[in-house]
Amino acid sequence: MLGLSAVFALNTGSYGSPVYSVVTETRDLKLPADFKPADSSTRGMGGYATKEPTLTDLSVQGQLLYNPSDSTVFAALMAAAYGKTPVEVAVADGPIATSGTSYLRFTGKFGKWEKGEELENVQMVDFEFAPCQSAHPPALVTTP
Repeated sequence: MLGLSAVFALNTGSYGSPVYSVVTETRDLKLPADFKPADSSTRGMGGYATKEPTLTDLSVQGQLLYNPSDSTVFAALMAAAYGKTPVEVAVADGPIATSGTSYLRFTGKFGKWEKGEELENVQMVDFEFAPCQSAHPPALVTTP
């Protein structure tokens, strides 16, 4: 599946009735999940250490074209970043409404919003978005 098919979207509806607005300013996108290990070693493992995953350190990292005046979705993300307010996003492997599309949805806050103003480039924002306290934990969903 092409990276070009991936979707980063803001939920402009509610959790129960989501309305995903695609962030068309998205350039590069990563969805790292780091599973923190717990030592599960026992004598019965023949002297080998074993580990089991515990907490998942999850985030969305990427770049956005800086476009606050032409995009209400970008403006909403920028307001959430500077306001340190939670919003719900989805990161999908294709269009969310398409049957079979897998996506991760979660409520979070921006931990990084870094605007670049290089002389010979367009203005870009490097960002990192991670889950925050919410009534709904992150969920992996497949569109039926």
